Amino acid sequence: MNKSNSLIKRLIVLASSVLLFYIFLSTKFLVDNTQDITSDVILILIVVVVYMMFVKYVKKQNLITEKYMKTKNGNWHWKLTLIFLGLLVTLCLKLYFNSNTENQKFVEKQNQHLDMYTQLVHVSLNAGIIEEICFRGLIFIFIFTILNFFFNEKKYNHDWLSLGLFVLISSLAFGFAHVLHGGDWNHIWVYALNGVTFSLLLIFSKDIKTCMIYHALTNAFPIFNHNHLSFIEPTIYIVLLIISVRYLVRNYRKWL
Repeated sequence: MNKSNSLIKRLIVLASSVLLFYIFLSTKFLVDNTQDITSDVILILIVVVVYMMFVKYVKKQNLITEKYMKTKNGNWHWKLTLIFLGLLVTLCLKLYFNSNTENQKFVEKQNQHLDMYTQLVHVSLNAGIIEEICFRGLIFIFIFTILNFFFNEKKYNHDWLSLGLFVLISSLAFGFAHVLHGGDWNHIWVYALNGVTFSLLLIFSKDIKTCMIYHALTNAFPIFNHNHLSFIEPTIYIVLLIISVRYLVRNYRKWL
């Protein structure tokens, strides 16, 4: 692939990333106002299909280092361990930061009249899937597409710079988006630090589904607790703890 051809293809990917980011989030906000479970499901399916087609195109053009575009579908014990560690981080953040943000108040007020199942689809699945595709998937592709072009002919490894910028930009964008509506700028770091956790999960798992599950769980737990199903959260923690310990015990010798 000559340099001019590569540049054109990268510009297409960059423009598509920005356009899809805007369309996905804008449509999500519109559907949020409808509070209709059917609209949520249809939007999720459309976003997932379009994103998968876009990722397939990016892979085909070979514009990003292959190891970061090759999704690891196996080893779910490792991914569940990462989710468990992420949930522990979330617990720690709740201890040190006030989680009663303006965004949280707005979401609770907006959905207080909805039944539990609609809330789970609306708040947990919708946000968990679409936000991860936008703030992790598309931003990851955007950052790596740019830096791989500039460093493509260099001898040294630039992955640390690409990954660092991805974590920084993804986390700040995630934090900004969650305080923009309420103007609650004092709490931007609460969401930004959560964004760091989401970003690291994507890096270590190489599978955006890991981030989606983690995000969906963190949004689902308050819904379960408000509907007198508080036993679900500790039960999931216990199950993930067992899986994580079993995985670590079986594999610790490989890491020595």
